[in-house]
Amino acid sequence: MLHELEVAITAAKEAGEIIKENFGKSQTITFKENKSFLTETDVASEKKINSIIKESFPNHSIIAEESGLSEKNSDYSWFIDPIDGTTNFVKKDPFFAVSIALLKQDKPALGVVYKPILDELYTAEVGQGAKLNNESLKVSETSDLSEFMVGYARPNAKKERFMKIFPKVDLATRTPKILGSMAIHLCYVASGKSDAAVLLSPNSWDVAAGALLVEEAGGAVTDFEGNPWSPDSKDILATNGRIHQELLDILKQE
Repeated sequence: MLHELEVAITAAKEAGEIIKENFGKSQTITFKENKSFLTETDVASEKKINSIIKESFPNHSIIAEESGLSEKNSDYSWFIDPIDGTTNFVKKDPFFAVSIALLKQDKPALGVVYKPILDELYTAEVGQGAKLNNESLKVSETSDLSEFMVGYARPNAKKERFMKIFPKVDLATRTPKILGSMAIHLCYVASGKSDAAVLLSPNSWDVAAGALLVEEAGGAVTDFEGNPWSPDSKDILATNGRIHQELLDILKQE
């Protein structure tokens, strides 16, 4: 799927240019129903991505955060998050990313996550491994749960549930991380910067690309019941695969 990957990279980088041009500048901010931020740059970034994908693949479906579903009679669906980590973007924190994934019959085929301010491009294709700026990625080799660095992410509406889960996992592991972007949390697991990520109630476009990155880097991604990730998964556990079941057992104590 070389052509599809090239299109996804082009779309991510061109959207990234729009984001870089607007980073740190004053702009109109509104609130969505879930109280999350929506900026002019989110909309412009997504519009650019959509236009590039539709030009190359007019018969593919698109599921995008801001514009919703553009459904075609196709086995292929693109999942797009124009800025994953909009709160960070608004607060002038560079930890946010463009996330683009292509699924074939609901199975990840390729994923691209681009951090425009830091110029970090994460890519993955099924069976081809995961890369950061063309350098191969591999999950960490940590095998002692007490030494695990674990990332956490959740929507605002899940604060109470998060507070039930967090102490149990945190007591069993070493260091918590909260980055403000589900896509970047998954990139961290794929690159070995974190050993695991616990993501509550993600949207499919938040994690579709990152989930493939983790798997192609040698890790594991499931829901909290141990089922493989799918666009319908309610919660996500991503790990280096070495103590995945132990963490699942802790999460099931919820």
